[in-house]
Amino acid sequence: MIVNENIKNSKPEILAPAGSIKALYAAFYAGADAVYVGAPKFSARAFAENPEMEELQNALDYAHMFGKKIYLALNTLVKNEEIEEAVNMIAPLYQHGLDGVIVQDIGILSVLGKCYPKLELHGSTQLAVMSVYGARKLKELGITRIVPARELSINEIRELKNDGIKNGYEIECFIHGAMCYSYSGNCLFSSIAGGRSGNRGRCAGPCRKKYDVVIDGKQYGNGDIYPLSMRDMCVVQSIRELVDIGVDSFKIEGRMKAPEYAAGTSAIYKKVVEDCINNKCSDKKLSSHESELRKLYMRSEVSSGYLHQHNGKNMITLDSPSYTSTLDETKKVISDKYLDKLLFKKIDVSLFVTCNENMTITASCGDYYACVAGDVCEPASKRATDDESLRKQLCKTGGTFFEINSLEIVNDNKSFVPVSKINELRREVLEELKKQMLDKYLWDDYKPYKKDTDSGISSDVIENKVYISVSDMQQFKAVTHYGFYNALMLDLKVCELLKEEDYKSLSDKEVYISLPYIIRQKNASDVKKVFEHIKDTFSQYDIKLAGCVVHGYDGLGLISLSFEDIDIIISGSVYAFNDESVRYINAHSSGYTASYELSGGELKKLEAANRRIMPVYGYIPLMYASNCLLKTISNCNINKNDILFIKDEGNRLFPVKTVHDYCYNVIYNCFPLDLSSKYKELGVFNSAMKIDFTIEGYDETRRVMDYYEKLVLQGINNDRLFDNNAFTTGHYKRGVE
Repeated sequence: MIVNENIKNSKPEILAPAGSIKALYAAFYAGADAVYVGAPKFSARAFAENPEMEELQNALDYAHMFGKKIYLALNTLVKNEEIEEAVNMIAPLYQHGLDGVIVQDIGILSVLGKCYPKLELHGSTQLAVMSVYGARKLKELGITRIVPARELSINEIRELKNDGIKNGYEIECFIHGAMCYSYSGNCLFSSIAGGRSGNRGRCAGPCRKKYDVVIDGKQYGNGDIYPLSMRDMCVVQSIRELVDIGVDSFKIEGRMKAPEYAAGTSAIYKKVVEDCINNKCSDKKLSSHESELRKLYMRSEVSSGYLHQHNGKNMITLDSPSYTSTLDETKKVISDKYLDKLLFKKIDVSLFVTCNENMTITASCGDYYACVAGDVCEPASKRATDDESLRKQLCKTGGTFFEINSLEIVNDNKSFVPVSKINELRREVLEELKKQMLDKYLWDDYKPYKKDTDSGISSDVIENKVYISVSDMQQFKAVTHYGFYNALMLDLKVCELLKEEDYKSLSDKEVYISLPYIIRQKNASDVKKVFEHIKDTFSQYDIKLAGCVVHGYDGLGLISLSFEDIDIIISGSVYAFNDESVRYINAHSSGYTASYELSGGELKKLEAANRRIMPVYGYIPLMYASNCLLKTISNCNINKNDILFIKDEGNRLFPVKTVHDYCYNVIYNCFPLDLSSKYKELGVFNSAMKIDFTIEGYDETRRVMDYYEKLVLQGINNDRLFDNNAFTTGHYKRGVE
């Protein structure tokens, strides 16, 4: 087993946000070990003042001079026509030793290592990795660092870190800043309900808006509560535990915030970590640091996040999501101390001036040494150049990152040296010293991206099949009355509830077991055991298990790394957004699901249409959340399968399903997706279709099945499934920006 030699329990990296070039330099001056910064395009913070390429190249040189790092956030989904630009855009930064790139798009991940051999690949928190299975699966792509979901507990982080030591990947954890209500990467709320995709860096912040909550017909709130607004994370009180675990990097959220925030938080967390390492971290000190952090662009309420609790009302800013104002006095103190300031390298310089010999200058910094010889020193016709004149010019190091520590001048006082020659020699030796210090970062082994003409996709097809997905027994009972579909996807919980007569109704069906959408480290082994038990039970009843449906990298890793004989279908939660991601997904599955965020026109241009499943009906999941609306507003009853609603300011009702077995909520769109009007058009896709039941009762399931049965068998249905436009076609017409 090859293990990354850099992974060991050492002082964690302080990783600061740099939404602007000013914030970048301020964070470094304040003590950050690294910063993450967005490129001008393809960053999850499209509205930040992301630096230009030339600024980033200079910043990389600066960072490397002081042993610091810069990571590029390329953490959005990338469309087919954008892949070449997104991949090749990195080249100028790679040539300056870019320290790593943070990626969400699995297609981009799959090609970056081929184009940039030395580039570290970091799996964004947008990939929603929550277990060692997901981490190991991504490690196969060459990922060296995982940024797991922010919802993980201390114990889950510990297990990932221990596995990372064994299998060669680092762990980077968020420790401070704003929190999304949804598991990152699993949110389509802004996209579907608001038209701005978070997966494209344009989140409109729907979780910071007002919603009433309706439970069993009773409304809580009157347009005055914020049940989805998370308190800001501040884990300073738990920092010792994270240090002890050996987390490799502590990440501070906030690329949209001011440079004072980047600098102030970096300085405080740097001090906290150093105190922990040196056993000087008292409760009193931590409380003092937390008080200081609360003054810096924080919401009025904070929490330690999910480190010590799975969810809770105390994590929500129910009354107001607004920030407390940062006092001008506080900003001025930080600004005066850290902003518009640069670090400097102390160097030792020696100059040798001897008549009729070459003027020579040396400069050294640690293990680096440079020596440059100039012109022959001419005899002075009148007055020789004295030491003070030489010193004055040599100390002019402005425009560089060097500062004179000691200066030795050996001068025979017989020569005249023009000022221009002294300046020229000084510039040359400093440039040579800088070159030596940065030489190991000057990489030229990159290969421009070129799409492989051989997709490598299997010729196996699923075209023209009809898949039905059910999530409860009422839906199961309803769909078994029909025979127009080819395959049935059963929720894991449904499989556990099947009785003997139910198994008989499956004898002529292609059956897939659908894993939970959220599989965390703490319940992954339970999911595996239940799956094994159901698989054995199917065998006892002579029911052929066609395969398994997975909804994330944890599920993909769990099944593919544990079972060799299981076909996998990958749901739309693993985004097949471009041909490269389609190729990766198809290499690990027998079928993939079309993304809700691509238009029909974009889908037509994607590869492997004959292995694609097209959702044509169902409530689109907008959020998967560890937090529980029942617990926030009322009380959670694990013995009751609740469907509640949140109502927005436009009186739209969004259904919320509580998944008690694995303790998460799913928020669905207010209207179901229905593409039945596009049925003929969809026929040219040569793709399978999926009808997805989630919150429907028995009668509604039968009604939808009746409609689609006629549509599929006759190719036309002049009736309307929904009246008064009580449905949506999603992004089928336009896609997302």
